[in-house]
Amino acid sequence: MKKRIILWIALAMLLSLGAVLSVSAQQADGSEDVINVTINGNPVTFQEGYGLPYVDNAWRTQVPLRAAMEAYGAYVDWDADARTAIVQYQGITVKLPVNQNFLTANGQIRTMDTQAVIRSGRTYLPIRFVVEALGGSVSWDQATLTVGIWNPSYPARQTSPVPLKERGVYDVYNNSLLIGDSRTQGIQAAAGISGADYFCENGLALRKVMSGGSVADGTYTVVEETDEEGNVTQKRVPNVVTLAEKLESKQYSRIFIILGFNDVGWQQPATFERQYDQIIKQIRAAQPNAMVIAQKLIPVTAARSQTDRYFNNPAIAKYNQIIENQARANNILCVDPTWSVADDTGALAAAYSHDGIHLFAVGYKVWAQLVGRIVP
Repeated sequence: MKKRIILWIALAMLLSLGAVLSVSAQQADGSEDVINVTINGNPVTFQEGYGLPYVDNAWRTQVPLRAAMEAYGAYVDWDADARTAIVQYQGITVKLPVNQNFLTANGQIRTMDTQAVIRSGRTYLPIRFVVEALGGSVSWDQATLTVGIWNPSYPARQTSPVPLKERGVYDVYNNSLLIGDSRTQGIQAAAGISGADYFCENGLALRKVMSGGSVADGTYTVVEETDEEGNVTQKRVPNVVTLAEKLESKQYSRIFIILGFNDVGWQQPATFERQYDQIIKQIRAAQPNAMVIAQKLIPVTAARSQTDRYFNNPAIAKYNQIIENQARANNILCVDPTWSVADDTGALAAAYSHDGIHLFAVGYKVWAQLVGRIVP
């Protein structure tokens, strides 16, 4: 009985966090308490061959997408290139990219404290976020261990998709600014993006940006030089700007922060956290109408991680958590492009890199394309 009471309390707490909707919870003795799911009082059946709900290591319940949403009455589709689930119902289109902490409902961003995931070839999602985006609600009955989903339009069903407006992969970069280091330079050189501006240089770190450091902005001033014999020659001199000057130069639609890699191992996490908060606030103050997107850091290869004292994946993961936390605290979008170039372990795939850190041209291209597909 004590075990069962503890389980009920834990499940109630999880639901209050927006996490639990369906789970088969295993107790210490190996037995299971099956949590029921209903939609307007009608039970939802989850078949093992099509995926079963489970609680992940972060105590978030993951529910099989298709079974739950089709029982709700929605049309479910899958965008393989963007690894994004698409749910449509009653004039609302929800897009849920896998491994990202947000979804969009008719283009409006809604952040989440968890992510959709792929497990054994099946897509799982924290269904409460999707149900609420579709206009429904969720309740928890502790006495019967039942999660109740309420659909105000039930039993209306949508059996065919609503055509979506086509968008080019790189359209999100039009009138955008990308702030970053040598890997951002790689995107600039190899991805084939047009219409974007850059504030980046080899070795650029957040600490330099926030101390007012300047970088070459890709433009030049032509100056004339006269030698002792009176011969005049022209010379191109790179123009350098600070981030503040770059932000004042024009109004951008989107600004991507791709900084932090060169701070890993060289700056205390607390200092990095403070400065990341500062750069977000600086950008938003100068560009109040721009969408600000924080990008998590691409990891290094497994071999590099094992031998590099500073630039290793556990350290990168720590800084990525700081980036995610600061994005959430400042209510901006956080995007994780890792899976586009990762191996099965989550490290940078060796086939994409020549030194364990930087990518070949094709790697920069697929990275930029993923971000272009999932950013609203």
